Amino acid sequence: MSPAYRDVDPSKSSPVVDNLRRSMRERVIGQTEAIEAILRMYKKNLAGLNIPGKPLGSFLFLGPTGVGKSELVKAFAEGIYGDSSKVLTINCTELSEDHFITKLIGSPPSYVGDAVEPILSQENLDRGHTDKVKISIMVFEEFEKADYKIKKLLLQILEEAVLVTNKNRKTNFERAFIFMTSNIGLREIDVSSQPGFKPAKITSDRERFEKTLLNVARREFSPELVGRVNEKVIFKPLSLAELRLILEVQINNLRRLILGQASTRQGFPQFSLLITEEAKEYILGLGWNPKEGARQLRHVVGDILLADISQLVITEQIQPNDTLLVNLDSSKLKYSIQAVGAFPEALFKNRRSVRS
Repeated sequence: MSPAYRDVDPSKSSPVVDNLRRSMRERVIGQTEAIEAILRMYKKNLAGLNIPGKPLGSFLFLGPTGVGKSELVKAFAEGIYGDSSKVLTINCTELSEDHFITKLIGSPPSYVGDAVEPILSQENLDRGHTDKVKISIMVFEEFEKADYKIKKLLLQILEEAVLVTNKNRKTNFERAFIFMTSNIGLREIDVSSQPGFKPAKITSDRERFEKTLLNVARREFSPELVGRVNEKVIFKPLSLAELRLILEVQINNLRRLILGQASTRQGFPQFSLLITEEAKEYILGLGWNPKEGARQLRHVVGDILLADISQLVITEQIQPNDTLLVNLDSSKLKYSIQAVGAFPEALFKNRRSVRS
């Protein structure tokens, strides 16, 4: 005889969610709580239990610059679409005056001159839709810089999931994930110290730290708007260990770029890239900027490391099947070619030096 009931487990993992979590964690380091906030709303969409007449999910991302707020939105899009460029991005620094609202909803019907097509059209919103994926992702970058009319407009979208443009066309946001990023409240928080420093408000009283930023957000954006957002997420400053992981991600991205060029571009040499720990620490030191988080680190990898490697490629100092070794010598990066066929453990033997 079968039992009258059976236990079920809401903590059981879903392969779809697990794969998305894994891909976002590989791209964004140190912001586990923010990733889980997105996944909570995404699970409701997978189950079909999202609330009718509302967006699929709305998020307010608060915290220092360069800690992964915008990157996480791109990582989510990459996991959903396989293409992070499908995000509809609204740069609010361009919407700081009230008349800029026409960029979002279009020119009035009686407007004389060149008509402005609305950014928030259904076609733009649904740019990432496919036969299998019917999800839209949009982000308001630096939301604190938007004019109050823009904030009022977003309040309407969060409340009704519908926007009527100036051409009397409706844009439906019921299939949209909406993100707002902001750096407000940083005057109340000191993040301008050495790598790994965690402000006392974070380490000793996380709840008070979050409350401080949320109170600032309510003053800046209005309690009504903040109250309608599904997930208010505080991004924490990055530790030194997390910055090292981010550097590894950047280096691996560089390796993938090299491999991709070698496979698609005629004449580009296929070569391996090895970087010593001393060189990595040097790059990390150049890239640490407490006011910019990991953003400056990405610039260093691109402006110094990638620039030097590009110079070696165009001057044909790197040949096919070479291994390029990046080391530190007298407080400078030194580039050498490891002999063909040498093993990784022979990093400092049988090398020919090259000049960038």
